[in-house]
Amino acid sequence: TVFNDKGQNFYITKDDIHLMAQIVYAESCAEPYEGKVAVASVILNRLKDSRFPNNIEGVIKQKAAFSCVKDGKINVTPDENSYRAVMDALKGKDPTDSAVFFYNPKIATSSWMKNVDKKNSKRIGNHVFFVVN
Repeated sequence: TVFNDKGQNFYITKDDIHLMAQIVYAESCAEPYEGKVAVASVILNRLKDSRFPNNIEGVIKQKAAFSCVKDGKINVTPDENSYRAVMDALKGKDPTDSAVFFYNPKIATSSWMKNVDKKNSKRIGNHVFFVVN
């Protein structure tokens, strides 16, 4: 699959899609569908951002990027909605306004997430999606 952003092509493999679906499921299985698309969008927004790795696996496995990788909850079998959310994000749906971060303020343990100056902050379900300068 080719993901195109402003003339820049990113090649996404079946393994990348599966890994993204695992993150979507682990991070947002109890969230509304829009929240699932939003999590997938964050991964793609990081892929496009030069401050992050330039491949899906690198984005997902970057140190401290996703709590489900750190605690092992990424080892799940994604459901159909998780795959569908990834495909919608790859088609360009992004309910986050180009967010590269998200957290759940009710359970977040990262003081950085709580205290950083957030831009374009948007709540979807239990998560808050945002960018920083």
